[in-house]
Amino acid sequence: DLGENPANMIWLWGQGCMPKPPKFSDRFSGLTGASISTCEVVKGFSRLVGLTVVEFSSHHAYPDFDYEGEAEAMLELIREKDFVCVQARACDVASHEGDVKQKVLSLEAIDHHLLGAAKTFYEAEKDVRVLISPLHTTPCHLRVHVRESVPFVFAGKNVMPDEFERLSEATAQLSHIRFREGWKLMDHLIGGKDL
Repeated sequence: DLGENPANMIWLWGQGCMPKPPKFSDRFSGLTGASISTCEVVKGFSRLVGLTVVEFSSHHAYPDFDYEGEAEAMLELIREKDFVCVQARACDVASHEGDVKQKVLSLEAIDHHLLGAAKTFYEAEKDVRVLISPLHTTPCHLRVHVRESVPFVFAGKNVMPDEFERLSEATAQLSHIRFREGWKLMDHLIGGKDL
């Protein structure tokens, strides 16, 4: 006996049933897909819907994510798969910590490595669509997720540009292109619907 207080409760967390969403390939007519993320929830959901999951070494943790490696993996996967999702979460982590400086540094690194690679690919392959969007809004001053519209960039085949030249939460509030249920955006991205 260590002479410490005895355990007097147990906290069961995460109980419930495993959801059974449709497989990505079933929902989108046999298309294949992959996911790149350091977030266990994103990796788990990706596996649940049948996406190939790319594992990155745990030594590339916040704030030193391997954006260059993620960009290289994205470009490699996009040659093999019909769809690739890259979740870069450093901005969200910095926001939860209230660290504005780190959030800006993360955005700059994401812009340089991931978005730069996506832009280069898009410019070379005109018969594609690209969607860039945050998962949710996490203001630094609140340090929590908030239920607000998120900005997104949608470019490519059959997509008409709008009047906005910046990607920000403010432009998301002003845009006439909105999706009340964010998952419906995938139908436009993959289904080839005009936007």
